[in-house]
Amino acid sequence: DCYVMRVPASISVEAAVARVSKDHAVMWSQPMQLYRTRGSGSGGAGATHGGDPLLAAQPAALAWRLSDLHRVATGRGVTVAVIDSKIETGHPDLAGQFVTTQDFVVNGPKPPEQHGTGVAGVIAAKADNGIGIAGIAPDARLMALRACWQTGDGEAAPTLCNSLSLAQEIGRASC
Repeated sequence: DCYVMRVPASISVEAAVARVSKDHAVMWSQPMQLYRTRGSGSGGAGATHGGDPLLAAQPAALAWRLSDLHRVATGRGVTVAVIDSKIETGHPDLAGQFVTTQDFVVNGPKPPEQHGTGVAGVIAAKADNGIGIAGIAPDARLMALRACWQTGDGEAAPTLCNSLSLAQEIGRASC
């Protein structure tokens, strides 16, 4: 079980962690951490793939010879846990790829977010469907596990995660 505690203003977070850690019933204690996802760059040209119009914009398409790779491996039989912001599971390049979705962010239901959807697409966007890109493992199945949240609208809006939501989703992914 995980618990989140508020520390009174009269004690430092470090002192509270030290005090709680001494309790024999507590296995582990740490301050809540906040993480910011990293954006993605663009690049890589010259790759072609049967009908994925944006494949040439994928950095991995040329560097990893993605079209050649897909002749040998496509992720069939593999399930990947995507622990990120909310994924648009109905996106035309991703629909039907998901085995489960779960949300551990406490701020309530939200519409799909760009970062999680983009990461899911890099992993498992359907190949050869005439839409967008081809994922590195287009036949993989995905677990959409929301542990992060986008803090605003648009591409530049930071996506944040905290240590509690990440720990909960990692626990879910390992089941």
